[in-house]
Amino acid sequence: MKIVIIGCGNLLASDDAIGIEVIKILSQREFPPQVELIEAGTPGLSLIHMLEGADKAIIIDAVMSGAEPGTIYRFTADNLPSREIVPSSLHDLNLVDAIELGRQLQDELMPRDIVIIGVEISRAEKFRIGLTPEVERSIPQVVEAVLRELDNQTRL
Repeated sequence: MKIVIIGCGNLLASDDAIGIEVIKILSQREFPPQVELIEAGTPGLSLIHMLEGADKAIIIDAVMSGAEPGTIYRFTADNLPSREIVPSSLHDLNLVDAIELGRQLQDELMPRDIVIIGVEISRAEKFRIGLTPEVERSIPQVVEAVLRELDNQTRL
């Protein structure tokens, strides 16, 4: 079983970097060979290729719904977040649109099991490096959420 853990975000946009920061923490751990960590940046359509051939995908990304910063959400492929709360690039597709397009174009190559761990952010300011304290404090819980998803599959 191939599992991909994908961290999305922009290091130059403050809290939007949450997915990348979580991947950095996870990369300090040992995982079985069937688990691949991917620091995706802001993948847009490239996300489809990152998902190809995986049986399970765990995606960490920022959400902006207006809730308390640092709030952690769990979405599944059958219960995707609203595209309005997932930040997107001005020139590319957001996470939800990329997953839906991947299903339409090549459903047979997409993972059957997709989990999105979303973290509420307070801002995605361009050209500001570093997470706000509220979002940074959520990192250990996000890491635990990822490990729980893995444990269900790999018994780490």
